[in-house]
Amino acid sequence: MLLIFVVLQTEEFLQLVQGTLESYVQTYSNGTPYHPSQEESNESNFVLAICGVITNIAAAPYGRHFLMGSTSGCQLVDSYVEVLMQLLPPTFPKLRKLLLMALYNVSINEQGMKFLCQKPGIISKLAFIITNDLCVENQEHALHLIQSLAYERQHPNLLHELLEVLPQRTLQELSKTSHPQVQQGILELMSDIMHLTREV
Repeated sequence: MLLIFVVLQTEEFLQLVQGTLESYVQTYSNGTPYHPSQEESNESNFVLAICGVITNIAAAPYGRHFLMGSTSGCQLVDSYVEVLMQLLPPTFPKLRKLLLMALYNVSINEQGMKFLCQKPGIISKLAFIITNDLCVENQEHALHLIQSLAYERQHPNLLHELLEVLPQRTLQELSKTSHPQVQQGILELMSDIMHLTREV
């Protein structure tokens, strides 16, 4: 009985996070000019806090399994992807960081990987973050997620999309001009792509 109560409470929390996140993003996507101080407000701190909880849940194997095994969890992950698509650098770097971390954690789960691979445009969005985000950490997290998705052999279209949005010439340029922390990730991605294209 206690377990059922805990599950119900968790489902309600996931629904709360989804509703709060979508409402928050909608509020600031109505043409209002973005200012960095917006992420310092009490409302923003609350959104970041509850999204941080989801990131921590997804960091554990059981948490990832629970998220992808429940309707509310899948709906929340879907919202994370949609919100990530909407947020354009340099706006909301802190929120984007939490979204990227959570989605990477979800990608470690088999169901989570399949779920994310079915999201059209996700590779292009991650590539855009890598090339345009001013936050080095976000570039790194986008790199990690794009590497994770590119290794999904059941969806070779993701690799083809990656080759289109981040061609060799672009990667070579990024490996020389990016922040040192990002350069290493770019070199690893180039090595991964070379390995994967040999297998295709």
